[in-house]
Amino acid sequence: MRYTLLYKLLYKVPHKVQHKAVKGFSLIEMMITISILAILTAIASPSMAPLIAKQKIKAATQDLSDSIQLARSEALANGSTYQITTIDGTNWSKGWNIEFIPTTGAKEIFKRYPIKSNEVSISATSRTGKINAITFNQNARASTMVNFEIKHNNIKIDPYCVAVAASGNVQATRSTCDAI
Repeated sequence: MRYTLLYKLLYKVPHKVQHKAVKGFSLIEMMITISILAILTAIASPSMAPLIAKQKIKAATQDLSDSIQLARSEALANGSTYQITTIDGTNWSKGWNIEFIPTTGAKEIFKRYPIKSNEVSISATSRTGKINAITFNQNARASTMVNFEIKHNNIKIDPYCVAVAASGNVQATRSTCDAI
């Protein structure tokens, strides 16, 4: 009897045991989740590189096409001359300016499009060779026919071609530029 009484006193378990709910994650659970995410990201990253490269050249193509359309429409709307030139005077890949040329002849920068990425390469050719500027007169006609080729420097993917006709019309296609 002493033994059972002592046992009951020492190991007495209440009838209603209440457990408190634990909220949140343990450190181990969090580390496992982050590890799995890191592994999945490492697997997916190489397959994303061509997609990102395509988007970069597509964005540069769209910016260039929009710039040409803007310069042309401003020339027609204002009855003035507008010119698109390279920012640094030689390299389209660094970006371009849309310049307003009033009758006084002093150029004013209307809009600037710098390119900060070294991954995109843009070249412009006309019948006479490489050019650094294209001019639109008050009738929205281009000074010369130009083909702009936009390609990615690091990943081999199809380039884009932005063709500007003498009428000033712009057409962007996903291909290499044909000779003018």
